[in-house]
Amino acid sequence: MKGALQERINHIVGRTLCREVSVVFESSQRANQLVESAFQSFDFYRGSKHIYSECGFMPKSVGEPALEVADFVMHAVGRQMRHSLIQRDRFLPDFCAVFHAMGAELSSFIEVAGAFPLIPVPTTG
Repeated sequence: MKGALQERINHIVGRTLCREVSVVFESSQRANQLVESAFQSFDFYRGSKHIYSECGFMPKSVGEPALEVADFVMHAVGRQMRHSLIQRDRFLPDFCAVFHAMGAELSSFIEVAGAFPLIPVPTTG
């Protein structure tokens, strides 16, 4: 997953003028150590220019709006993926609200089904 996330963020960094990237994980006693070991040292680039990055944890209890939005997005993704195991011919309404309401420049997703290479999934349909 680290490779998929790093590739995805590099894609976004390549299209924006950001000077740094912060990756925030929801804090969890059960998962923090696993996340720390798996996601240490990200490297992001715009062309050949290295973009500074840092990773950290945030507890859900702080009520940060961006963390709440990320939680909603992940629930929509989880529901869609469970649905896709049974029926792959349509997108669920909450998934469409997240990924189909805006253009591909602002909202997109990839389905990771195994090792690289990553294949972008079209957001229309």
